[in-house]
Amino acid sequence: MLQPERSTQGSGYKHRQNSFTYDVKRDIYNEEIFQQEHRRKSISSGNLDIDITTFRHHVQCRCSWHKFLRCILTIFPFLEWMCLYRFKDWLLGDLLAGLTVGLVQIPQALTFSLLARQLIPPLNVCYAAFCSSVIYVIFGSCHQMSIGSFFLMSALMINVLRLYPFNNGHLILGTFIRDDFSKPSFLADYNRSLSVVASTTFLTGIIQLSMGLLGFGFVATYLPEAAISAYLAAAALHIILSQLTCIFGIMISFHAGPISFFYNIVNYCVTLPKANSTSILLFLTAVVVLRINKCIRISFSRYPIEFPMEIFL
Repeated sequence: MLQPERSTQGSGYKHRQNSFTYDVKRDIYNEEIFQQEHRRKSISSGNLDIDITTFRHHVQCRCSWHKFLRCILTIFPFLEWMCLYRFKDWLLGDLLAGLTVGLVQIPQALTFSLLARQLIPPLNVCYAAFCSSVIYVIFGSCHQMSIGSFFLMSALMINVLRLYPFNNGHLILGTFIRDDFSKPSFLADYNRSLSVVASTTFLTGIIQLSMGLLGFGFVATYLPEAAISAYLAAAALHIILSQLTCIFGIMISFHAGPISFFYNIVNYCVTLPKANSTSILLFLTAVVVLRINKCIRISFSRYPIEFPMEIFL
């Protein structure tokens, strides 16, 4: 401990360190005396000592009804907040918000299917996109999270489907049209490609669910922030590049490899004179309308909700 001492030679303070002695008075225990004092009940079976009180207390703590209910509420969080939900005040706004999020996931999933460079049927995309949001209502715990298709799986799907290519067609007003319906092998190739996509998606979900149950989320803490930001930025560039096909209404031959991104940009620039003016006009109109709705905030007078422009488009 430091104690100040006023100096006689100046106005400053000098500090000196004093030593203290601590006297601790308590009994010294060994294992036998400690168990006798605290009345531990043990039963001896050969050379194995089993602590009955400790074991019973441990089992009761691990298998109590409180633990069981806590586990159920952790798996199904909606059971906890459903009892406190105010239907009259919150139902209309939450219903509109849920429909908006679910319907926005559909065009997002369609764009990610273009990123996979496979013409997946729109009906399957709608089911996969909308149902994921409905399932998250039951098993999700974050109010602000939107669950849907992930761009990484769409990009990696290219390597899986490279053995089963099924992307012959052409564009009409930005819409893919198949031109090989008359081939005998069309239906077989179609079902095979669709089965590969569905199986890969299902297997990915099982792996993610298993990692979540085993608590592998801590691995993300070891990933540097700079690497994650660079990875997301690179993926965003590939997503933007995949949208140019529908924006300009043109089709190109995609390259694969380390610098395929730049080759694809060159191919887009070469075929840009063949762009469809109707597709470009629709794209610009949608962007302008969404931006105006964002700035003006169109809302109803009787209800505190905004106009769902995303659903309207």
